[in-house]
Amino acid sequence: MRIPIVSFYQINFNLYRYNSFHVNESLRNLNKIPKTFINLQKTFFSTNISNANNNVETKQLIFEGSNFRLIRILKIFSISTLGLAWTICPLTWWNWNNPIIQAAELNGIIFSLAFVASTASTITLHNFMSPYVTKIYYHHTPSIIPSISEISNITPLTKITLETLSIFSQPIHTTLQLKDLKPEMNRITLRWKIKNDYLINCEKNGIKIPSQTKFWIDNKNFGKGKEKEKEILDKIIKVVNEHNVTSLI
Repeated sequence: MRIPIVSFYQINFNLYRYNSFHVNESLRNLNKIPKTFINLQKTFFSTNISNANNNVETKQLIFEGSNFRLIRILKIFSISTLGLAWTICPLTWWNWNNPIIQAAELNGIIFSLAFVASTASTITLHNFMSPYVTKIYYHHTPSIIPSISEISNITPLTKITLETLSIFSQPIHTTLQLKDLKPEMNRITLRWKIKNDYLINCEKNGIKIPSQTKFWIDNKNFGKGKEKEKEILDKIIKVVNEHNVTSLI
């Protein structure tokens, strides 16, 4: 028995209309959703996104040492001359009896003293300049309320990153909270030192101890054209000083 063509198309149409997914019915139900509910959902999701963005911690450069470029050049020059001395001196001593070297009438004692002086000057320069802070980064979370300034959020728990230079003039970053710093007694320059309690806790908990524990901040000529950054730095210095006075009391 043959099925008429009209009935075949009618069956397929009914299957589409009453399929298991109920596509047409779902589309009709979407039109029944109140617009106020949709707007409420949009507001909810946009608020969540903004809150997630506000919880992201950012780093802000607030200080740059006025002489850090000069110190970097001095360190590069010093380590370069030391490397040259460590290359030439052993070769010269190895070939001391060479006629060319003998013709130069080099004095072995003076030559050795020059080598020692080059090594000592590089080490001395590094030890003296290693605490010099080239940059300070202020860690903060953007406030949801615009009226709350960044300065009012600075507490002993605030994090900062202090950048110093290695002997090879490479940046070393030390990140810690303000409560882990204490000022050194020096009226001429601003100097900080990491507290022993922090170093002991690092050793107990298996945390890597910072390679740099002393810091020298050359902030005398800082602030021209950077009033906002200077205000943040002054607040950080004040919090460090006040927290240490409170802890002593």
